[in-house]
Amino acid sequence: MKVILRYFSYSRPKINTKNGLVHKKKSTLWKKNPKMNGLNLGFNADEDVGQKVFYCHMLLITRRINDVPDPIESIRNVITGKRKYQSQID
Repeated sequence: MKVILRYFSYSRPKINTKNGLVHKKKSTLWKKNPKMNGLNLGFNADEDVGQKVFYCHMLLITRRINDVPDPIESIRNVITGKRKYQSQID
């Protein structure tokens, strides 16, 4: 089996397969976690952005109401200067 290091190295058919697996896992998570009301989906692509496991893998982060003080900011906090982007839209 060939190990793929990065999401961007997958062919379109393989990406479609991965997306199907994500949908299936989402359904399983929703059944097991009735208080879950959302998901963050992410992956790191290369060591410079935090990839520590060097094969392509996706992260499904279950979310619940009030699990963080400001859910709009929860993912953006990792990017310097991107906090409070919502206020820029208003």
